[in-house]
Amino acid sequence: MKKLNLGLIAFIITLSLNGYSQNDSVTFKKIYNEALNNGKSYSNLDYLCNKIGGRLSGSPEAQKAVDWAFKAMKETGADTVYLQECMVPHWVRGDKEQGKVITSNSKGIKEVPIAALGGSIGTPPEGITANVVEVIGVDGLKSFKKEDIQGKIVFFNEPMDVCFIETFNAYGKAVKQRWAGASAAAEMGAVAVIVRS
Repeated sequence: MKKLNLGLIAFIITLSLNGYSQNDSVTFKKIYNEALNNGKSYSNLDYLCNKIGGRLSGSPEAQKAVDWAFKAMKETGADTVYLQECMVPHWVRGDKEQGKVITSNSKGIKEVPIAALGGSIGTPPEGITANVVEVIGVDGLKSFKKEDIQGKIVFFNEPMDVCFIETFNAYGKAVKQRWAGASAAAEMGAVAVIVRS
């Protein structure tokens, strides 16, 4: 039985891959050049954003975008384009939200600007009145007992870190209170949540 020369096999594979990747890079470059010189990406994006507008899941605009994309793909010559039915979550913003803080000093009631988060449970028509507990981020709830939170409104007040040059990193660090705060506070008996913008 002869032993295989693994070094020779590795050398042959490397040579074949190098030739293959060089041909691929030329092909990719041609595709990129065609897309950048003659593509319609920006005009398509402009149409979606400015003619159709926001496309929240389940909205009429989302359906318009699907219909437009179907037609556009047909017009570009795609041989087969399918539309498949699917179930999507659907959320409709109710009346404009109002936030009011009732202060314990003589200043009375102060209005504060608020906006409901998509998919959140709506405030009943009569509103919610309760004491507010300030919590710094979702992890800050761990320093409270359930009886400290029960029946209260939790105000998540973790700021974004202004030291991040890339602002999305700052948002990413603070966003947990937005997507996980309501559930975490509800588990401790909170009646509502307010999240710092």
